[in-house]
Amino acid sequence: TGADFSATVKELKRAIVEQVVLVILAAVLLVLMGSKIIQAAHPWLCIAGEGLLNSVFVAAMLLLFDTANSVFVILRYENHGE
Repeated sequence: TGADFSATVKELKRAIVEQVVLVILAAVLLVLMGSKIIQAAHPWLCIAGEGLLNSVFVAAMLLLFDTANSVFVILRYENHGE
């Protein structure tokens, strides 16, 4: 089609890296929330951890939706160009 998608591809790669970071963050939060030391020290830390974990999940879902939507927009543009 002659369109330059280099900036778009760069942003999509960045979004994938963000998703990987969110998955790692979720794993770290789950490990910390499962720690007996943290559970015994401050019960409110588990509640805060669950809130953070839910926030990470929502952010990951929104990022996934945005990335998939971008891919479909590019594919639609390329198909209409033929």
